Amino acid sequence: MATMKLRGNTHCVIYPYKENGRAKQQWESYETELQALQRKSFIDYLQKNKQHEEIYQAVLDYKREREQERERQERENP
Repeated sequence: MATMKLRGNTHCVIYPYKENGRAKQQWESYETELQALQRKSFIDYLQKNKQHEEIYQAVLDYKREREQERERQERENP
C-alpha cells in the first residue's frame, strides 16, 4: 500500500517496489494534495493487481519527469 505524508508544503507518496529483485522505497513529491491522492490511488491499484512491472515503469516515468523538470528549470534560471 502506498502512503501519503505531508512534508513542509509538499505532499509525498511513499511506496515499495522491486528493482532487480531488491526491495526499494520510492518517495514522490507533489504540490497539491489532489495530485498526491491520484498518484496514491494509481499505485494502490497496481499493487492490488500485482502489476509489479507497471509499478517499476511508473517509478522510471516519475524519475524521468523530475529530471526533465530540473533541466527545464536550469535552462530558465542559469
